[in-house]
Amino acid sequence: MPTEETLSGSLPVAQPPPTNLIQVNGTTLPENFAHDLNNYIAIINGYSEVCMAYLGNGHNDEKLQKYLNAIHEATQHAADFTRQLMVLSSRKKPLSAASFKGFPQGGESIFIIDDEVVLRDLLRTVLVQHGYRITLAGTGEQATKVFSASPKAFDIVLLDLQLPDTSGLIVLNRIRQLRPTQKVIAVSGCIDTETAAMLKRLGVQDHLLKPYHLSALGCAIRNVLTHAT
Repeated sequence: MPTEETLSGSLPVAQPPPTNLIQVNGTTLPENFAHDLNNYIAIINGYSEVCMAYLGNGHNDEKLQKYLNAIHEATQHAADFTRQLMVLSSRKKPLSAASFKGFPQGGESIFIIDDEVVLRDLLRTVLVQHGYRITLAGTGEQATKVFSASPKAFDIVLLDLQLPDTSGLIVLNRIRQLRPTQKVIAVSGCIDTETAAMLKRLGVQDHLLKPYHLSALGCAIRNVLTHAT
């Protein structure tokens, strides 16, 4: 069975695709501006949540707790802004964000497919701490190679829909061809109604909007894993 150690260390760092320009309310921006900004906001949001969890385990510091709460709240507002940018650039309406609950423990194997290195490392750290076994990939090509090598190795796939080399929907279709019953959670900064319909046709009922609460991810993972195929 592939593991994070045997696979992710040998994978090359994905290079970003050529950047095109778009017009948003009369302002010229890189086409991937909102997506990239949303990824970094998700990282800050996630790390602030991790730090707050450490403080909640007996490391009391009221001043630091205040600052972390402010950072966490600010990143949630910033995420709303980046989603608006993505809507303005695509002219499509996003769906509402997932709810927030406690992060449960687990022991299953999770395949994380996401182009953002720091975010992948954050997710690996948090999920390993909660008992999961993690494998990582940063591009659609890497993900396809890893999954093709062992189609039955993963209990669940966490799939970013915006990858540097191909659409996450194409990767999802490849996964479905190799293992029709594979459980998948789709992740993106903005999932429009057309994409949501495509996900449903490909058998994916669960998705998360970036930036999400880490505990929302934990609950989504448990819900998908315990749901009968």
